Amino acid sequence: MNNLFQSLKLISIQAINSLVLLTIFIAIFAIKRQLLPASIIFYESLIFSVIFIFTIWLLIQKYHLMENHTLLPAFLIILLFNSLIPTILDRSVSITVLATLNQCNKECSIEHLEKEFERVYLKKNQAVKKRVLEQISSKNVVEFNGRYNLTNQGKLTFEVMNVLTDVFNIDRSYIDQN
Repeated sequence: MNNLFQSLKLISIQAINSLVLLTIFIAIFAIKRQLLPASIIFYESLIFSVIFIFTIWLLIQKYHLMENHTLLPAFLIILLFNSLIPTILDRSVSITVLATLNQCNKECSIEHLEKEFERVYLKKNQAVKKRVLEQISSKNVVEFNGRYNLTNQGKLTFEVMNVLTDVFNIDRSYIDQN
């Protein structure tokens, strides 16, 4: 019974520490994004997460604020947060649709939603340009004289996505382009 309480105590401490670190990360990252936003939020959030956790690790080493083993769960929660919130907000079709519906004075038709999606998400937000620059940064795409091609890494990435699309039974229209 004592081991159960010790385990619950350890889990509780880790959960609290992880939530505190997540809250601190969110606050600092939000300020950083307001002052110096990077163009590719996905990579920015990953790099910032590593820097944040490393800084916390240094503080733990110096001041013994908490146990080292708390950092891994906190890091994973921060990565999950980055994947689910800032990155999705930066890319989300759903967010664009919800915002369009919010702006409608009456019910919106699918045609209106599609037209607004193209105007706002694709053109105004330059979604294609952003994703191409992201893929260049990822080394999946190379640009030469205003033309873009897949690198060998990009071809491999595409093939992995192709296989994963089948493995997880995802709509193939993005892959097949039909």
